[in-house]
Amino acid sequence: MMKRISFLLATKNRAKFLEKALKNHQKLLKENDELILIDGGSSDDTIKVAKKFSKIISVFISEADISEGHAFNKGILLSSGKYIKILSDDDIFFSQAIENAYTIMEKNPDIDVLLCGGVKLRGKDLSFAYAPPGVDYGKKVSDVFKYGGCGLGLLIRKKSFALTGLFNPYSFSLDNDYITQAINSGANVKFCRIKMFHHFLEDHSGSIKQGERLRKDIARIKNRYNYSDENFFLNLRVSFSQILFPLLPKNIQTAYKKIFKLTKSKPKIKPIWDGGFS
Repeated sequence: MMKRISFLLATKNRAKFLEKALKNHQKLLKENDELILIDGGSSDDTIKVAKKFSKIISVFISEADISEGHAFNKGILLSSGKYIKILSDDDIFFSQAIENAYTIMEKNPDIDVLLCGGVKLRGKDLSFAYAPPGVDYGKKVSDVFKYGGCGLGLLIRKKSFALTGLFNPYSFSLDNDYITQAINSGANVKFCRIKMFHHFLEDHSGSIKQGERLRKDIARIKNRYNYSDENFFLNLRVSFSQILFPLLPKNIQTAYKKIFKLTKSKPKIKPIWDGGFS
C-alpha cells in the first residue's frame, strides 16, 4: 500500500540529538505516513534510542554507509511514500508548513521538486532560505547559486527520481548538488514561499565544522555547470562572515566589525511567507 509521505532521517553517532529529534518529528507524522531511520552503523546509543521510538519508526537500518547522501538513497529505495521529505536531527520542522507543501504538490501534479524556505540562525545572526517573488526559480541552474537551495525545505515526488536521479553519495553540499541536478535534468522545480523549517547553525553543524570542504564542493558544482560568480568579492566576504568569522577570537571579531562596519543586524530581505511561487 502506498504511503502519503516518507520521512527520511539519516544519523550516525548522534544519539542525544536523535532522541530529541524523534520526540519533535513524531508530531509531523500523519496516519498514512512513514518514518525511515537510516543509521550509518553507530557505536553510541543510537540503536537504543531507535528501539525506544519503535512505534513511530516504520523502517530502521543500521549499517555502514559512506555519506549522508548514501544513507538517504537507501531510504528512498526502501520507501513506500508518494512523496519524500528529508529531515535532520537538530532542526525544527513546522507541521502545518509540510501539510501546505503536500497540498500544493497534490494540486500541481506537474511539479517534480518543491523547495520551500525557512529561517537560519547562527548565534544571533539571522538569515533566510528564500527566493523573492518574480525570479521564476527553477528555470535555470544558476538560480540555486543566486538564491540558494536548502535541502531542509525539499518535498520531492518519489517517481520524479526516475528523471532527476538519486542523491550524489559523494557530494558534501548535498542539497545544492541535487537541486542543480534536478533543474539540469529538465525536472519541474519550484520555490514556494512557505516557511518550513528553522535551521540552527551550531559549531557541530557540517557547514560550520567543515566549512572549507563545503566551499570546495560548491565550487565543484559551479564548475560542473560553468557558473562563475558575478559578485566574487561580495560572495567571498559573505562566506567569510557566515562561516569563518564566528570562529575568530572575540577581540578580532570586534576589530573586524569596526573596520568593515559589519553588524549582526536585521536581514536585508524581509521574506513574504504567502505560499506563492517565486
